[in-house]
Amino acid sequence: MPRRLRDLGRQRGRLISRDRRSGRRQNGGRPTEMRWRSGGGRSSIRFRGRTPDPGHVALQFMRAAQVCDWQQVLACMLIDLTFQITAYYTDIKKRFVHHFGRWGAPLTPENIDLSRNDPPYAGDNGMTTEALFSPGRLGAIEVANRVAMAPLTRARGDMEGIQTPLAVEYYGKRASAGLIISEATNISRQGRGYAFTPGIYTDTQVEAWKPVARAVHARGGKMVLQLWHVGRFSHASLQENGAPPVAPSAIEAGDMVFTEHGFEPPSKPRELETGEIDGIIADYVRAARNARTAGFDGVEIHAANCYLLEQFIRDSTNHRTDRYGGSIENRTRLPFEVCEAVAGAIGADRVGIRLSPVTHSVGATPFDSEPQKTYGFLAERLGTLGLAYLHCIEGQTRGANLPESFDFQALRRSFGGSYIANNGFTREIALTAARSGRADMVAFGRPFISNPDLVERLRQDEPLAPEAHKEFFYGGGSRGYTDWPDFVSR
Repeated sequence: MPRRLRDLGRQRGRLISRDRRSGRRQNGGRPTEMRWRSGGGRSSIRFRGRTPDPGHVALQFMRAAQVCDWQQVLACMLIDLTFQITAYYTDIKKRFVHHFGRWGAPLTPENIDLSRNDPPYAGDNGMTTEALFSPGRLGAIEVANRVAMAPLTRARGDMEGIQTPLAVEYYGKRASAGLIISEATNISRQGRGYAFTPGIYTDTQVEAWKPVARAVHARGGKMVLQLWHVGRFSHASLQENGAPPVAPSAIEAGDMVFTEHGFEPPSKPRELETGEIDGIIADYVRAARNARTAGFDGVEIHAANCYLLEQFIRDSTNHRTDRYGGSIENRTRLPFEVCEAVAGAIGADRVGIRLSPVTHSVGATPFDSEPQKTYGFLAERLGTLGLAYLHCIEGQTRGANLPESFDFQALRRSFGGSYIANNGFTREIALTAARSGRADMVAFGRPFISNPDLVERLRQDEPLAPEAHKEFFYGGGSRGYTDWPDFVSR
């Protein structure tokens, strides 16, 4: 930010960075807590674990207005004005450089090239493209663009949960995504529900993941590992010693499970004892630490697609009577405690979470009786942790994008942090979402299978390769996995 604009913002307030544990001011590095303190010093606006951006300021403005805290309202308005002036200054500078070669160049007839078209800017249709492909930040993770690769189970590992060496090429080719979210990865043997899926709970599994993270980083990409416990959606043949799967309640799932012998119905689960839940939280923490050891930039807690954590959230699959069942607070307790513990282990700004309030997949799982209220309560609690992002499946998995059936923007506001939207996005919808600020990032799933260079194709508005056939989704070798060609730019 230009010095004059920074000073303008500080005429009425000042940015303060403190370490939340010691209370001391920090003189460098990324602040763990940022506050805008009004000139009178009687109120402050907090941006925990993140640098303030327009979305966070808007959220604080609304909260302050609701309680008639006019000092905070004024402070938010001043910060927002600073953002707008900075954006205008940046746009003018970009146009000057575009036409005259460098900032500060003398304005002479010789160096003025009026044949050049103006670069895209706010208000132009071209800004739609720029917004989606502009750099950003999710917590501590800086991203090169706003296109995320959604987690895609490909089942190319072995039955010991060791990731295939082919994954190095597979993920490396897709490193142009702003953020790669890995395929769902088992936090324990108990958490496994699909054959040939990788784990992150043994040293050998960690070593197998290291070259994958290195390959992505070598190409300038960022990658987080998605942490997974399937709960009831498993088969006894996938469990240690043929044990039944575990779940919040002993309610059998529908659909079919991918086993070593093909697709089979899920086994009937047993209900988890209250005393076992601390062990599951510890599994998530161990997996998160292992992910960082393997070189990943962070982790995503998989609390979507009706797996274990979402089975606890929904009253359709959680009939418990202990502190993890019954009320909304109790049913959302486990996902919150998992996020809290993982954030404490590796840093909240390296932890994201995925939710799917309105999907029946997997397991033909009924919705919660009050999804807006239930997930809104959870999102608000998660917002207190300062997580890197909230990632939502907006609609039915592998189905229509139906955000009108659920207010995802209300969920986003409750969370108060960065938001990744996912499910059935086309290029045009993604561009609009980025331009309008509906989402901080947009995640694409299946298009990345047959289009390893999806970001470049979207950027240049080039046609996508045909969608991969389902026979290549799960299991197998390189065919349908690493043999998709890149688009050659014209």
